[in-house]
Order: sequence, then C-alpha cells, then structure tokens
Amino acid sequence: METVHDTDVVFDVLDRMGLPSPLAMMGDADNPNPGPIEAADNAMRSGKWGDKTVPGGLSVARLREEHPHGLRFIERVDAEGTRDMILFEDRMARLWGELQAAEFDRLRACASEGEAGLRLFGRRRLQSLNSWMHNSERLTRGHSPSLQIHPDDARAYGIADGKAVRVFNASGEIVTIAEVTDEVVQGSVCYPHGWGHRGGWERANGIGGANVNLLASDNPADWEQVSGMCLLDGIPVTVEPVGEVGALDEDQTRVLAAE
Repeated sequence: METVHDTDVVFDVLDRMGLPSPLAMMGDADNPNPGPIEAADNAMRSGKWGDKTVPGGLSVARLREEHPHGLRFIERVDAEGTRDMILFEDRMARLWGELQAAEFDRLRACASEGEAGLRLFGRRRLQSLNSWMHNSERLTRGHSPSLQIHPDDARAYGIADGKAVRVFNASGEIVTIAEVTDEVVQGSVCYPHGWGHRGGWERANGIGGANVNLLASDNPADWEQVSGMCLLDGIPVTVEPVGEVGALDEDQTRVLAAE
C-alpha cells in the first residue's frame, strides 16, 4: 500500500518540529507520545471498565481477541442524566463566552465595512465528488470546471461567458474560464474544489482546472477564531478578464489549454 494515515503525517510533522503529539496527554512513562490506538488503549484501560480499574477489565487487545464485533455495556444513553455531568450549579452548559462574543463582533465589523469585490464559495460536481475520482476518464469525461459569476457582476467586471479570468486576492491567484449564470447570487462567484492536480496521476494532471485552495488565507488572523479553522468559503476575491491565452504565463496557459 502506498498510503499513510493522516495521523502519521501530522505526528511526523510535529516530531520534526520538536513538538509532542496531540495525544501526549494520553501517554504514560513507557510511551509519552502514543499513536491513536495506544492512546485509545490507555484511555480504555484507565476507564470505568478497564483492566487498570477492575480485575479482568477491558483493553484493546482483549477487545480484538474476545469481542471483534464490539461489546455493549449499557442499552441506551440516559440523555437527561448527562446533566449531572455538567459541573455548573444550574446544570446548564455554557455556550457563550468572551471568545464567541469577540468573534461575532469581528464578523459584524466585516459586514459593516462593505468591502469591495466578490465572495468565493465552492461546489461539488455530482459526477466526480472529490479529487480522488479525477484520475478516472469515465468519471471526468466532458468536465470543464468553470467560475460561475452572476450576469450583473460579469457586466460590472467586464467578463464574458467562456473567456479566461483571473481570480485573485492577497493569498494567491488562479486562472480559469468564466461561466456567466444566474445560478449564483450577485456578489458571489463559485468554483468546484479538488482541481488543479500536479501529482503522480497522469489523467488527473491532464484534465486541468485550478486549485481553488490557493485563494485561502494561511494567516491565523483571517481564520474562524472560535474553532481555528481556515475559511474555504466566503473568501474575498477580485475577478478580472485576462485576455488571450497566449498572454498568460506558461503554467496558466497549461491549465486553460487542458480545460
């Protein structure tokens, strides 16, 4: 198999940076940086039904050997009873705090600024839902990813249907083909994710398209502040026509020629 788990990649990156794994808190003296299975085993063995808590209790090894299809200890979860697990006196969860309030203030400020430009969001094509399907000729036959833009915005930006456009912001830029349509609302543009391959898949590389993630900011200040997630929708962009394909650089020409 020429694949690795996502956790292996993350743990390897952290190790090279000299940082502990995200599961270090679930390790022990013998294994201070456990992997997912080791961490789950430590948690299970130290839990209510684990072999560190009760004689003959559970471990991952015992589950694999004696209960390969799983083991049920209770018939159902007592949802109402889970309130007793909330440590506040009123048994109510706290869903609002300074972090959430600050993020809402930031979002309101962004909305009131009325910044110029367009907002980019993504879409999926039903025939090839994700990039891992793009190496199949049958699943990508006749596909030509395009930037959908509302007719009013197309007129305002001087963009013609079927012509090359440059989509850019402070983070990066892509070049693709415009599709003028009222299927998107004014003020927004839409491009399918998962295109712009440059790996080892010959078919996927040859079908062209652009990597829309190049427009996503890698600045933590631009991310969603509560979860810390990078924003891949609602990205501010500017769109402009780029003229003839021959006027583009070599890489952009390759992408458009494939499309």
